Amino acid sequence: MSKAVDLLAALAPTLEQAMTTVRKKAYVIIDGTVLPIDRIAADQPCYSGKKKHHGANVHVLAHPAGRLIRASDACPELFTI
Repeated sequence: MSKAVDLLAALAPTLEQAMTTVRKKAYVIIDGTVLPIDRIAADQPCYSGKKKHHGANVHVLAHPAGRLIRASDACPELFTI
């Protein structure tokens, strides 16, 4: 699985490349979601008090037609406990 993630990460555009694409569009869609993850209760940095489960916060930029432009790294530090 790690090799697949590494390959996809290598093919993904950099933030600078994504912003070049965004500047050419009339508008883009930005959204975020909490992806549930399997963690133990002692692992507080990944716990979402709002969602009441452990997760990773991911933000995405998408083309108006829905095609993915860029996804952020998982951001567990944005959660509230």
